[in-house]
Amino acid sequence: MEIFNKPFVQVTVPPFEKQSSQNIIKAEKLLDLIKDEKFKEVIIKHYDLSSLDFHINIGNIGTAYKYVEYVSNIYEYVSLWSSNNHVEAFFVEPEEITNKPELYFKFDFLNDDDGLVYDELNAKVEYDSASMFYNDRELSKYVNYLKSKSNKTLSNLTDRNILINDVNSSWKRQYERSPSSVQERKFRFLKDKKGNYFLRSITSKAYKEYGVSFCFVIAMLSLHKAMQNDKGLNLEINSLSLNESKIDIMVSSGNPVFVDEISQFISSSILIKNNDLGDRSLSFTHSLKLTPLQNNENTIFLFPKFKDNEIKYKMSTSHVTGVENVLLLFDNLSSVIYSIDDYIKDFKNIATTNTPDELRAKIEEKIDNINSPFKGITRLRDLFKRSSFQHIDNLAKLLQVCQKAEMIDMDYDLKFKLRYLISNVLLYGKNNY
Repeated sequence: MEIFNKPFVQVTVPPFEKQSSQNIIKAEKLLDLIKDEKFKEVIIKHYDLSSLDFHINIGNIGTAYKYVEYVSNIYEYVSLWSSNNHVEAFFVEPEEITNKPELYFKFDFLNDDDGLVYDELNAKVEYDSASMFYNDRELSKYVNYLKSKSNKTLSNLTDRNILINDVNSSWKRQYERSPSSVQERKFRFLKDKKGNYFLRSITSKAYKEYGVSFCFVIAMLSLHKAMQNDKGLNLEINSLSLNESKIDIMVSSGNPVFVDEISQFISSSILIKNNDLGDRSLSFTHSLKLTPLQNNENTIFLFPKFKDNEIKYKMSTSHVTGVENVLLLFDNLSSVIYSIDDYIKDFKNIATTNTPDELRAKIEEKIDNINSPFKGITRLRDLFKRSSFQHIDNLAKLLQVCQKAEMIDMDYDLKFKLRYLISNVLLYGKNNY
């Protein structure tokens, strides 16, 4: 799939409306995504699946499955044990001139859970794994300095390797002086089809391997369970963003309410996330899906801050939590996907108490700020800029502009910040994210 041609980048799949979407999948096929047999047994028991010969009917589930299956098979997931005194760092010239030097770790000893020993392994360091390795020695900033592409004082690779070798040597001597400071750690690798290794994170023995496929499977089973308990509930996957280590799934209910004041359909939705890098979390958060009357593709998602103390509308758990407790948490998915009545009232209040141009200006101020993470995205800046040909005199027009912003191709993490910025401005009049 061409959209995954850049390694280790989370991307949003093309809109489901533009694909030949499949809305049904057999449970047996869904469970095939789970490679860990112990996890699969616990899942089958928890959801009381006496048979896998049934179908799950959720909008776009079959199409989403294809993407999850694809990213889960790009790499082999390998977890090996080693300790800091068996690791040396070195730099390699980047493949492209525009990139910064590439950091590699050379391991002279690792072993797997079955005791199989690896005498030598070189791995390219990806994501935040360099910081995970050096944080306990307060060296993360220094190593990032050595890695920096714009580092004017280190003009060649030789200089960088001399300095990183000094780090290697000093800590090798320290570990010899103080053997008790050496700790065994789990190094989590990705192995490509050519046999190349990439270090994606470093964790402890307590870490559980809940990956992208695991999150997708239990989310779909939990949503299916909710639909079985409430026959009037129809659910659809609206958006899917993922790579081999991260997944975000937007699911909405099929019971939208049309709000005249903003000329938009509002439906309750839920964001389901898993970040499988380090001790991150699996989580789900209530959101609102807004769709204009004339165009189903121009959708935005807003993230309200619910005030009801009796109901938790955002729940998360870490990767050290036992699998049974993770499944119990996901049983609560259905409880966060209903209430939208209060927020229809809120939109009506916003429509009468704030001028749309004031709200636009708040978004523009944050986007155009000198420290803005969005600087350089010209299309985004131009969308919210006051101009003679763009007169935003009602909330419906401002929402249309926000929906155009959602369609701009940008880094996924930036898009997520933009969603929260727009949410806080439209719902609360505050331009933070």
